[in-house]
Amino acid sequence: MTPTTRDAGGGERQRLRNRFAAFDHQAVGRWDLANPGTAMIVRERHGRLLNWMAEDHCLPLGDRLILEIGCGVAHESEWLLHQGASSIRLTAVDLAPERLCLAHARVPVLQLVAADAACLPFQSHSSVAVKFSHKLCG
Repeated sequence: MTPTTRDAGGGERQRLRNRFAAFDHQAVGRWDLANPGTAMIVRERHGRLLNWMAEDHCLPLGDRLILEIGCGVAHESEWLLHQGASSIRLTAVDLAPERLCLAHARVPVLQLVAADAACLPFQSHSSVAVKFSHKLCG
């Protein structure tokens, strides 16, 4: 599967790509789940997400349309699949196609889209739960 691309152009997009490329280089190993501190942060974040989803009546996830914006290499999308999200109803979006290639290698069943969050290639009236910045809304 090759990620699809939607690009609206602009210097800000390139600035973000450059910034995340620098971040990726600096963060190698820092956010490894083998690091006990990182593992604790991730467990806490996932626990809070499950609580928010339960409070917002988003569970079970199987029938929900879910859009993850800024998915990176799809750690969170993979977790959502483990929580019962359907791979055909979960779409992961990132600005950087190279991150989506890594995401595809990790989670080949994901629907991946390379796009700018300001110009998403979806219908504006879509009924969808959106995971952005580690919170599920919708």
